[in-house]
Amino acid sequence: MSSYKIIPVSDENYISPSNGYKRLELTSEQKIHIGAFANQLPAMITAGGLENASLYRLEFPDGVSGSLMELKQGGYTASLVSDDGKITGSAALHKVDTASMATMLHVFTFMSVITSQYFLAEINSKLSKISKSIDKILEFLYGDKKAELLSEISFTKYAYQNYFSIVLHDCQRTATIGSIQQAKKVAMKDIEFYLNELDSLIVTKDGTKLVGVVENSFRLKNCLELSIQLYVMSTVLEVYYSQNFDEKYISNIENETSVYITKCDKQILGAFAVLRDNVKNHKLMPLEKFNKAEYLERIERIVDSFSRGEESELEKSIHTALWSFRQKADFCIDKNGETYIKTT
Repeated sequence: MSSYKIIPVSDENYISPSNGYKRLELTSEQKIHIGAFANQLPAMITAGGLENASLYRLEFPDGVSGSLMELKQGGYTASLVSDDGKITGSAALHKVDTASMATMLHVFTFMSVITSQYFLAEINSKLSKISKSIDKILEFLYGDKKAELLSEISFTKYAYQNYFSIVLHDCQRTATIGSIQQAKKVAMKDIEFYLNELDSLIVTKDGTKLVGVVENSFRLKNCLELSIQLYVMSTVLEVYYSQNFDEKYISNIENETSVYITKCDKQILGAFAVLRDNVKNHKLMPLEKFNKAEYLERIERIVDSFSRGEESELEKSIHTALWSFRQKADFCIDKNGETYIKTT
């Protein structure tokens, strides 16, 4: 059975950024619950040595969610560790009283959600299109799918921004999962629509329409990236809201997502490679408003970004987000409930 470590820390400066810790933005409710847990640690784990600590460092070798799964099964072992890394005692938490076990389960749930919140924020920061404000998205979103896509993006933002509150309420959480799954379906439908639109657009042979073809291709690329990012965010949100951390399920989700994104990237690359050739071969007519050099430069940047053949930053972020429940987690908490996560 897994164990987590509790390490008393007397040095208040231990949580400085130089040690790799970042303070989490918690609500007042979250701080109250975490602070209550910190104050009960000496009574719950009677190995000694916690009474005079100003901070408590909690290490979860298998991640907080993995530890929570163990605790829900009814038994758990905690190790008390000294500052020099030596284990000085332990406590089997299934032997403590029911109230203490309930407190531990509640706080582990809180910390699992807080950790999920952190990783959701990390992947959201990588999704450059969907993380924009709605008014900025409207600047480039166009076409028949505009209203449908905007509606699902607005909901996904709502589900992300209110994750902590919703996930702790089962009825609302269940309803939200259904809506997230719907958003994912819409994202995939819109991706296929925009891919077909792009393929149809670039085969236009009429040279007099090339300016419109190029400009609309750029717009379609933006719509495609937005739809792909909606697909990614809804995929991750479904996992986090369902709290389904079965390893086979996560592996299947990651593989399915990776294959689909690769397919989309190849199709976008192929379309813009054709568009590049069309622009290169275009013979300029007198007085034609067509900045060939500028268009070629923009198209080359797109082609280059899709042809590097390396694992994309997006796929790396997806992997981190989906497997965060098994990543080693390291926290420091104080008696006021302030919580710091080790990021480096």
